[in-house]
Amino acid sequence: MIEIGEAKWIKDQMSELLKGLKIIRVSMLNRPHKFCFLNHPAHDFEMVLPNKTIQSVKQSGNMIRLLLDYGRELVFFEDLIFEYKVNERVTDKNQMVLYFDNEMALEIKVKLYGFIQVGKSDELMEKDIYYKRALSVIDPLDEAFTLDYFIQETHLNEPKHTVKMALATEQKIPGLGNGTLQDILFNAKVRPDRKVETLQDFEKNALYESTKQVISQIYQQKGRNNNHDLLGKMGQYDVIMSKDRGFCPICQCNLNEKNYLGGKVIFCPHCQK
Repeated sequence: MIEIGEAKWIKDQMSELLKGLKIIRVSMLNRPHKFCFLNHPAHDFEMVLPNKTIQSVKQSGNMIRLLLDYGRELVFFEDLIFEYKVNERVTDKNQMVLYFDNEMALEIKVKLYGFIQVGKSDELMEKDIYYKRALSVIDPLDEAFTLDYFIQETHLNEPKHTVKMALATEQKIPGLGNGTLQDILFNAKVRPDRKVETLQDFEKNALYESTKQVISQIYQQKGRNNNHDLLGKMGQYDVIMSKDRGFCPICQCNLNEKNYLGGKVIFCPHCQK
């Protein structure tokens, strides 16, 4: 799953490798996928995108945005794999391929589910609430992402929420998914099912600092070690709360794993309160 830290690194890679390239051909849905969500029919992508040049690449939340000629954007987000390769190595097991004028291609595969959209920014802003939200919030690594802003956006001062509900639902921090959240909570020593009304001020500050720190570390270390980049290299960030680890790196007790709010959460029953 591409989360905000991975999106930042992939954006940097795409800026270096794809900026200035012209799309000469597009191939869609070579392998149809039930949960590949397009905002236009596949044929439209194949007709509209050829002969467009990638002017720049931007990242908003977990969205990766290729800015093209004439104000158009090609937007990707959620559970996608990107592979930048020579044309001869492109497979037939993909949901999209962009062929460029340098005899290279970007092959895109959807894992569990993924979104691929094309359009002008104002169209996407009007029709897609996720795009609008991602572009309207302050990035966690921006100086303007203050403690007050963090608490306001996550509603940490409101009762009847849990910590996971506050931080990782309803796009409060776009791109902050379950994988990143678990390490944030571990570093802050807070359980995902903790009621926010029980948090002390120092714990809210710990959540804020940990959010910035973990996202920055994932970005600086080129993604988590369970995701790979455009060239097939695995990220260097060692995920702390991983089912493969099984035990807490601090107290050595067994980690707990349970289903909670639409996904599994892993936490240390001793270190996290």
